[in-house]
Amino acid sequence: MKNCTHRILAVLLALCLSGCSFPGRRETETEEIGGAPVTVTSRNGWCLLEGFAMDTLIRLEYRGKDADAAARDAFLAVTDMEKLWSVTDPESEVSRLNEAGEAELSADTAAVLEKALEACRETDGAFDPVLFRLKEVWGWLDDPHVPDPQSLGKALAASGSGKLSLSGSSARLTDGAGIDLGGIAKGRAAEVLASRAGAYEVDSALLNLGGNIRTLGRKPDGSDWKIGIRDPEDGSSLLGVLTLAGSGCVVTSGAYERSFTEDGVTYGHILNGTTGYPAEGDLVSVSVTGTDAARADALSTALFVMGREKAAAFWAERRDFDMVLLDRDGTVWISAGIESSFSTDRPVQTIQP
Repeated sequence: MKNCTHRILAVLLALCLSGCSFPGRRETETEEIGGAPVTVTSRNGWCLLEGFAMDTLIRLEYRGKDADAAARDAFLAVTDMEKLWSVTDPESEVSRLNEAGEAELSADTAAVLEKALEACRETDGAFDPVLFRLKEVWGWLDDPHVPDPQSLGKALAASGSGKLSLSGSSARLTDGAGIDLGGIAKGRAAEVLASRAGAYEVDSALLNLGGNIRTLGRKPDGSDWKIGIRDPEDGSSLLGVLTLAGSGCVVTSGAYERSFTEDGVTYGHILNGTTGYPAEGDLVSVSVTGTDAARADALSTALFVMGREKAAAFWAERRDFDMVLLDRDGTVWISAGIESSFSTDRPVQTIQP
């Protein structure tokens, strides 16, 4: 196992494109795309676009002849998807479905919802897109708090994928249920952007959607990508570094991302659809790497809910993704598939098939 010989600030988790040379004058502009202000920096076939969407910082970096056009098109696509999937926008398709209980959906919304249901079936409900009423009652939309037992019981009765039916573009909810795509939306958006890049002359790209990382091709200098995973105990440091050889993704989930404390107890935002309470397993963070950012996004949540032993068994049965788990004792557990491509200063245990 290799060691991290340096500690790097983890504000932007990706360590990609470092050391690359982009000669020529650098130009930075501020403009509006899809109703959101963005900063665009470009020079000689390289473009970095940064803006706020999907409730997070979006950082899109492209290299190639059409880098500027690809970056702008990508951010516009993100804002379009946000308008479809946001649970806080009353005009979104998701909000209209939650309000009316049935709706005809666009192709984009139907596709991400089907992907979410596939992940729900694969994880036996550890990831579930039909937990919006629980999210509401816990106050995660505005004022997080512990709900009273009666309200929690009512929300739990209106939760679970069994309350949703999807046939083509037609969706229907029963028993007052609601959907929330927050656990898969950014991953799905990353895959949409990766697909759209094919319409442009782009040599490589690094797409960072709030820590949901998607790479395209190799770094401009031909080397592998180095993706940093944030240390949840010290936001200025890294838990470790993953090496990606070409296109791939890294998605991290953990209750530390959003939490509140009430009566001396800390509650995280990742909910267990069986109990109605925040997941209380033995994991602090879960990172998933693979080829499909939408699936990796959903799996990072599901594995966190499962806990270490079930997550290890889940990986051993499939082995079509890899993972980095940090448990509450400070031990890092990695799947055998990334033993040679993950580096950390922490104690490491390798999960074998």
